[in-house]
Amino acid sequence: MKIWENRTGLKSEKSFQSYLFTIAFNAIKKQFNKKMKAEQYRYDIFESLAGDVPSLESRLDFEKLLEKLDRLIDELPERRKKIFLMRKKEGKSVNNIANELGVSPKTVENQITEAMHALKKAFSSDDLSSLLFYILFVS
Repeated sequence: MKIWENRTGLKSEKSFQSYLFTIAFNAIKKQFNKKMKAEQYRYDIFESLAGDVPSLESRLDFEKLLEKLDRLIDELPERRKKIFLMRKKEGKSVNNIANELGVSPKTVENQITEAMHALKKAFSSDDLSSLLFYILFVS
């Protein structure tokens, strides 16, 4: 598009390849800078949340959220809970879990998805800090 838009200003004595390279280079640089700004925003949020030393109140809030997570996992149906813990806590692959339990990999994926939906729903119904906890530590 850049070439077409600037076709009247192109000089035939200049290298077309060089012109094309410059356009591509500038487009990539522009996209890279845009992406870096978006990523920097995320890093700034994480830095502000982490801080140097968490206050006693924020540690207690974090511990409450961990307790809530444990309680919600315990409330999952037994099979879903087992599959979820095997995947998230033990780090087993979907195929390993399927083989070990004698079910299809699709069943394992469905159970994990359902568990994640239940946890997300429970955390998002409370408040913003719970939802943030879910996003950062559970999903």
